[in-house]
Amino acid sequence: MFFNASFLTNGSNLRESWIVLADVVKEAHILELHLEHPRVKVSEFEMEMRKRIFGTIYMWDKLMSILQGHWSLIPDVYCHVKLPRDALPATPTVPGAPTPFTNRIIQMRLTKMLNSRKTTEEQQPRVPGPAAASAIAESIETEIISTLPQAYSLSDFDKQFDTILPSIPLKREELHIIIIGAFATAHRSFTGLLHEPNFTNLPSIKEQKAAFKLQRKLIEYTTDTIRSAMRFADMLLGGCKKYFLVNLIALEASVVLGLCVRGLRRNRRAYVRLSRQGLPTFTENSDLEGSTHSAFLEGLNFLNGMAHHSPIAAKGSQIVRSLHQKLQRDATVDEDLYSNTPTPIQQQQPQQPQRKAHQTTSWVPSASAGMMTAAAIASEQLGNILAGPPVTSSSCGPPIW
Repeated sequence: MFFNASFLTNGSNLRESWIVLADVVKEAHILELHLEHPRVKVSEFEMEMRKRIFGTIYMWDKLMSILQGHWSLIPDVYCHVKLPRDALPATPTVPGAPTPFTNRIIQMRLTKMLNSRKTTEEQQPRVPGPAAASAIAESIETEIISTLPQAYSLSDFDKQFDTILPSIPLKREELHIIIIGAFATAHRSFTGLLHEPNFTNLPSIKEQKAAFKLQRKLIEYTTDTIRSAMRFADMLLGGCKKYFLVNLIALEASVVLGLCVRGLRRNRRAYVRLSRQGLPTFTENSDLEGSTHSAFLEGLNFLNGMAHHSPIAAKGSQIVRSLHQKLQRDATVDEDLYSNTPTPIQQQQPQQPQRKAHQTTSWVPSASAGMMTAAAIASEQLGNILAGPPVTSSSCGPPIW
């Protein structure tokens, strides 16, 4: 119901979808879907269906709270129901094959696992340390990836059931986006821009190298996410025009990659200054700059192509274009900086891949596009990027239930 309301009836309008979700959560509370033992007597089959409905609502609530920047509508203290089973009682299944609900169960488990690791805002440091990011990644690996059925494996997946359940390839790609995106989220603080002034302020060489390692993983995960989202859009064909998550994922991943390029350059400038002072320097991850910039441009071109169909993609294209212009200005500054840099550093930091990437991009930046600083882009609330006044429930169209 919420899927149809969000993607079809409301044409992927986030504000209207949030209003619908609020109504759905209210109805779920009235029906006591959040209780393991509701006051009304239900059969085993009915209880499993109730768990499926509530688990789906819970998952969407957590997702929409992230996209919109709102508090969750469902407090965790009121969530007293276990996850549903994969197969319904007395329902025939194909031996060894995932059920039509298997992918949703995996998403619910991932959502609950990530939410259980959250701490209060007072306990959260401004920049999470390497240990926190590594711990979350390890939990995803052990609790989610290691338990995936072979049909939904992230690599070397089994295709034998694709003909029996034609929806498996699409669900497999969707799960790939969600799981790899969770890895990227765990590493997102290591773009290189949240550490002031840069990774050089970390107290030891060991911590600096750990930060560079996490930055490399962030770039790899984010690049994988954006390319997986583009494959997913191709599989949806025309349906991707109303599937707002595809455009939001592409926007978020493109911004993260752009910030990573800026972080790579800023850290490099810091080490150039240290080398001029005769201090020991190293320039890890410099080899990623060209490929990261290319993936950033892939995301920009995807948003440009979707801009005619989605207001989210249109606004996202403007944001990413502004970031691209900032990267071009950075490159100009770098050329002046490296003209006076010792030869070894110049050899470790080739600029040719960047220039080539600029030349091969399929769009021309608009001269009228506004400039946006990295801090402004990093703090952009992706769930509120659409201009316009708030809507009321009366504008949501006719009821769908």
